[in-house]
Amino acid sequence: MACAGPIHVVLRTRRKELALTQAQLAADVGVSQPAISKFEAGKPAALSREHVEAIARRLGLDLAELEGRQGGARGTAERLLFCPNAYCPSNIPFVVGGELCFFPRTVRSSAEVVRCAHCGDLLSGRCPHCGSEVVSPGAFCTAAQCGRPLVVSAGQAEEFGDVEEWARRRRAEIAELLRLIEPQRRPSRD
Repeated sequence: MACAGPIHVVLRTRRKELALTQAQLAADVGVSQPAISKFEAGKPAALSREHVEAIARRLGLDLAELEGRQGGARGTAERLLFCPNAYCPSNIPFVVGGELCFFPRTVRSSAEVVRCAHCGDLLSGRCPHCGSEVVSPGAFCTAAQCGRPLVVSAGQAEEFGDVEEWARRRRAEIAELLRLIEPQRRPSRD
Protein backbone atom coordinates (compact mmCIF):
# COMPACT_ATOMS: atom_id res chain seq x y z
CA MET A 1 0.00 0.00 0.00
CA ALA A 2 1.12 3.58 -0.64
CA CYS A 3 3.00 5.54 1.99
CA ALA A 4 1.64 8.40 4.08
CA GLY A 5 2.49 11.97 3.19
CA PRO A 6 1.44 14.66 0.74
CA ILE A 7 -0.94 13.48 -2.00
CA HIS A 8 1.63 13.91 -4.77
CA VAL A 9 4.09 11.69 -2.86
CA VAL A 10 1.45 9.04 -2.11
CA LEU A 11 0.37 8.87 -5.76
CA ARG A 12 3.97 8.80 -7.05
CA THR A 13 4.87 6.01 -4.61
CA ARG A 14 1.79 3.98 -5.56
CA ARG A 15 2.52 4.44 -9.31
CA LYS A 16 6.03 3.07 -8.75
CA GLU A 17 4.69 0.18 -6.64
CA LEU A 18 2.51 -0.79 -9.61
CA ALA A 19 5.53 -0.48 -11.96
CA LEU A 20 3.78 2.13 -14.10
CA THR A 21 5.75 4.79 -15.92
CA GLN A 22 4.57 8.39 -15.92
CA ALA A 23 3.85 8.01 -19.65
CA GLN A 24 1.69 4.91 -19.10
CA LEU A 25 -0.28 6.59 -16.32
CA ALA A 26 -0.70 9.75 -18.38
CA ALA A 27 -2.09 7.76 -21.31
CA ASP A 28 -4.46 5.84 -19.01
CA VAL A 29 -6.03 9.00 -17.55
CA GLY A 30 -5.78 11.33 -20.56
CA VAL A 31 -3.15 13.85 -19.46
CA SER A 32 0.39 14.59 -20.62
CA GLN A 33 3.45 12.95 -19.11
CA PRO A 34 5.02 16.36 -18.28
CA ALA A 35 1.87 17.23 -16.29
CA ILE A 36 2.26 14.01 -14.27
CA SER A 37 5.94 14.84 -13.72
CA LYS A 38 5.18 18.36 -12.49
CA PHE A 39 2.42 17.12 -10.18
CA GLU A 40 4.67 14.43 -8.70
CA ALA A 41 7.34 17.10 -8.14
CA GLY A 42 4.94 18.97 -5.85
CA LYS A 43 3.22 21.35 -8.29
CA PRO A 44 -0.50 20.67 -7.77
CA ALA A 45 -1.61 23.24 -10.34
CA ALA A 46 -0.20 20.97 -13.08
CA LEU A 47 -3.35 18.82 -12.89
CA SER A 48 -7.01 19.55 -12.34
CA ARG A 49 -8.83 18.05 -9.39
CA GLU A 50 -10.66 15.71 -11.79
CA HIS A 51 -7.38 14.41 -13.20
CA VAL A 52 -5.94 13.85 -9.71
CA GLU A 53 -9.09 11.87 -8.82
CA ALA A 54 -8.73 9.85 -12.05
CA ILE A 55 -5.10 9.09 -11.24
CA ALA A 56 -6.02 7.97 -7.72
CA ARG A 57 -8.75 5.68 -9.12
CA ARG A 58 -6.36 4.22 -11.71
CA LEU A 59 -3.89 3.50 -8.91
CA GLY A 60 -6.58 1.87 -6.80
CA LEU A 61 -6.68 4.62 -4.19
CA ASP A 62 -9.54 6.69 -2.76
CA LEU A 63 -8.45 10.33 -2.89
CA ALA A 64 -11.12 11.47 -0.41
CA GLU A 65 -9.99 8.82 2.05
CA LEU A 66 -6.34 9.84 1.67
CA GLU A 67 -7.21 13.49 2.23
CA GLY A 68 -9.40 12.59 5.21
CA ARG A 69 -6.52 10.77 6.90
CA GLN A 70 -4.38 13.84 6.37
CA GLY A 71 -6.95 16.29 7.72
CA GLY A 72 -7.85 17.73 4.34
CA ALA A 73 -5.91 18.18 1.15
CA ARG A 74 -2.54 18.39 2.89
CA GLY A 75 0.20 18.36 0.31
CA THR A 76 -2.05 19.82 -2.37
CA ALA A 77 -2.90 23.15 -0.72
CA GLU A 78 -0.55 25.89 -1.79
CA ARG A 79 1.09 28.18 0.72
CA LEU A 80 2.42 31.68 0.15
CA LEU A 81 6.20 31.64 0.66
CA PHE A 82 8.97 34.24 0.75
CA CYS A 83 12.74 34.31 1.21
CA PRO A 84 13.61 35.49 4.75
CA ASN A 85 17.16 36.53 3.70
CA ALA A 86 17.29 40.34 3.67
CA TYR A 87 20.29 40.25 1.31
CA CYS A 88 18.54 38.10 -1.31
CA PRO A 89 17.67 39.79 -4.62
CA SER A 90 14.09 38.57 -4.21
CA ASN A 91 13.65 41.12 -1.39
CA ILE A 92 13.40 44.73 -2.55
CA PRO A 93 14.55 47.27 0.08
CA PHE A 94 12.65 50.47 0.82
CA VAL A 95 12.56 52.95 3.68
CA VAL A 96 9.50 53.86 5.75
CA GLY A 97 9.86 56.52 8.42
CA GLY A 98 13.63 56.15 8.36
CA GLU A 99 13.43 52.39 8.91
CA LEU A 100 14.74 49.91 6.36
CA CYS A 101 12.09 47.43 5.18
CA PHE A 102 12.01 44.77 2.47
CA PHE A 103 9.23 43.86 0.04
CA PRO A 104 9.60 40.11 -0.60
CA ARG A 105 8.76 38.46 -3.90
CA THR A 106 6.34 35.69 -2.97
CA VAL A 107 5.68 32.32 -4.58
CA ARG A 108 2.90 29.79 -4.09
CA SER A 109 3.88 26.19 -3.49
CA SER A 110 2.53 23.02 -1.94
CA ALA A 111 5.95 21.39 -1.62
CA GLU A 112 7.10 20.66 1.93
CA VAL A 113 10.54 22.24 1.38
CA VAL A 114 11.17 25.02 -1.12
CA ARG A 115 14.44 26.85 -1.68
CA CYS A 116 14.83 30.36 -3.01
CA ALA A 117 15.67 30.41 -6.72
CA HIS A 118 17.99 33.41 -6.15
CA CYS A 119 19.99 32.62 -2.99
CA GLY A 120 19.15 28.99 -2.12
CA ASP A 121 17.83 29.71 1.39
CA LEU A 122 14.73 27.87 2.58
CA LEU A 123 11.56 29.83 1.90
CA SER A 124 9.27 30.63 4.80
CA GLY A 125 5.51 30.90 4.98
CA ARG A 126 5.28 32.35 8.50
CA CYS A 127 5.87 35.69 10.17
CA PRO A 128 9.21 35.61 12.05
CA HIS A 129 7.65 37.60 14.91
CA CYS A 130 4.23 36.09 15.65
CA GLY A 131 4.40 32.83 13.66
CA SER A 132 1.19 33.55 11.73
CA GLU A 133 0.87 32.05 8.27
CA VAL A 134 1.40 34.56 5.46
CA VAL A 135 -1.91 34.89 3.64
CA SER A 136 -1.28 37.79 1.26
CA PRO A 137 1.73 39.28 -0.52
CA GLY A 138 3.28 42.30 1.13
CA ALA A 139 6.12 43.53 3.30
CA PHE A 140 4.32 43.27 6.63
CA CYS A 141 2.48 40.58 8.60
CA THR A 142 -1.28 40.97 8.24
CA ALA A 143 -2.11 39.24 11.54
CA ALA A 144 -4.34 41.52 13.65
CA GLN A 145 -1.92 41.97 16.54
CA CYS A 146 1.38 41.97 14.60
CA GLY A 147 1.94 44.16 11.53
CA ARG A 148 5.73 43.75 11.72
CA PRO A 149 8.08 43.24 8.72
CA LEU A 150 8.29 39.73 7.26
CA VAL A 151 11.93 40.14 6.22
CA VAL A 152 14.23 41.38 8.96
CA SER A 153 17.81 42.65 8.74
CA ALA A 154 19.81 42.73 11.96
CA GLY A 155 21.72 45.95 12.71
CA GLN A 156 19.94 47.87 9.97
CA ALA A 157 20.80 51.52 10.60
CA GLU A 158 24.27 50.93 12.08
CA GLU A 159 25.32 48.63 9.28
CA PHE A 160 24.07 50.73 6.37
CA GLY A 161 24.58 54.28 7.60
CA ASP A 162 22.36 56.24 5.21
CA VAL A 163 19.58 53.67 4.72
CA GLU A 164 17.85 55.72 1.99
CA GLU A 165 21.02 55.72 -0.13
CA TRP A 166 21.77 52.06 0.61
CA ALA A 167 18.20 51.03 -0.39
CA ARG A 168 18.42 53.05 -3.61
CA ARG A 169 21.77 51.45 -4.56
CA ARG A 170 20.55 47.97 -3.63
CA ARG A 171 17.40 48.36 -5.77
CA ALA A 172 19.61 49.35 -8.73
CA GLU A 173 21.85 46.29 -8.13
CA ILE A 174 18.82 43.99 -7.95
CA ALA A 175 17.33 45.49 -11.13
CA GLU A 176 20.60 44.88 -12.98
CA LEU A 177 20.90 41.33 -11.65
CA LEU A 178 17.32 40.47 -12.64
CA ARG A 179 17.87 42.00 -16.08
CA LEU A 180 20.84 39.68 -16.56
CA ILE A 181 19.25 36.45 -15.29
CA GLU A 182 15.62 36.71 -16.41
CA PRO A 183 14.87 36.05 -20.08
CA GLN A 184 14.16 39.11 -22.14
CA ARG A 185 10.74 38.92 -23.76
CA ARG A 186 11.11 41.51 -26.41
CA PRO A 187 9.65 41.01 -29.89
CA SER A 188 12.15 40.30 -32.61
CA ARG A 189 12.91 43.17 -34.99
CA ASP A 190 13.48 40.86 -37.98
